[in-house]
Amino acid sequence: YPVCLQIYRGMTDFYFECGYTSIPQCQMSASGRAAQCIVNPYYTGTRKPPRQRQRQPRREY
Repeated sequence: YPVCLQIYRGMTDFYFECGYTSIPQCQMSASGRAAQCIVNPYYTGTRKPPRQRQRQPRREY
């Protein structure tokens, strides 16, 4: 997912929940918590399947 929620458990202890599709969606979960939303640095986007090459009709000589 492109957005992660970084949740703090202490001054230096935290973990990530990367299950959000937008910053506003994440901010709703972060509201009232010791947390912040960040862009997922490992998100590479959705992968599209490679385009299939169309077969050329066989030519008879």
